[in-house]
Amino acid sequence: MGEGFHGKTTGNTNGKSFDGHSTAIRKVYAAIEKYAATDTPILITGKTGTGKEVCAEMLHHYSGKTLTPFITINCAAIPEQLLESSFFGHIKGAFTGADRDQLGAVDIAQSGTLFLDEIAESSPHLQAKLLRFCQDYNYAPVGSHKVKKANVRLIYATNKDLPNLIQNGKFREDLYYRLNSVTINIPSLTDRRVDIPDIAHKFLETYNAAYEKNIKGISDNALQLLCHYEWPGNVRELENIIKNIVATENCNYILSAMLPNTITSENQAYSSPRTKANLTNHHAPLWKIEKRAIENAIALSGGNVTKAAKALEIAPSTIYRKMNTWDEK
Repeated sequence: MGEGFHGKTTGNTNGKSFDGHSTAIRKVYAAIEKYAATDTPILITGKTGTGKEVCAEMLHHYSGKTLTPFITINCAAIPEQLLESSFFGHIKGAFTGADRDQLGAVDIAQSGTLFLDEIAESSPHLQAKLLRFCQDYNYAPVGSHKVKKANVRLIYATNKDLPNLIQNGKFREDLYYRLNSVTINIPSLTDRRVDIPDIAHKFLETYNAAYEKNIKGISDNALQLLCHYEWPGNVRELENIIKNIVATENCNYILSAMLPNTITSENQAYSSPRTKANLTNHHAPLWKIEKRAIENAIALSGGNVTKAAKALEIAPSTIYRKMNTWDEK
């Protein structure tokens, strides 16, 4: 395999999955369940660090092709002059330095899934090649006139606004419509704060095992800080924070003092009287205010709906009923 892409032929997702039960992430679960077993190309959108590759791996895992390859090619990590070769392969002598035939990602992914990450970074030349490939799945290695037929499931991902790139002439409109038959958007972590306790504890469990530690949990104060932080790096940022703490601390619990200054300083701004007044005076539909209150309560209860319901002085069934109504909005 060439530089810039990698593959897996295992029958599982290497433990990777989304954690949580928020309305936003349950919509992602539903989309994965609906489209996993189809051969429909899928475009995954979302900000950096939200878990787009996790979504692609879950689609592959639940496709019924778990023993076939899952190949990732990162369009931003490969030099432009090598992208076409990395994708389609090349024959000996196709260009300077091509001293032997080389299979491409399409060849290696046969019967499985080919995941093109950061598709917005592909060059105009490769975009033209991809458009032709998507029409009939025929391709030829660089330097060859021998046409091959691909049997792959295509999944794409981007953190960019493709319609905006189209308007600016940086992405082909015809390719966009080829890719956009099904779109799954991965929500930002701030759009599913209720899931933060579950995610944080899952990472704690993972890195306890990796570093042979036995940190028992996360303090209430630290958890509250995590739940109020804005998370520009999304789930990936949360993972790195938990990983670094587990790797460097010898403690029974993760405490607020162990969190990075970016989190503690931002939360101090959040709790200032002026900020609180602005939040209080912010007008919103009643259902959104209820949703925010319920999700905050669940987050501060460590993901325990029963405990959150008790704090809100309502029945757990009321929370579940309201969460179902949010799915419909």
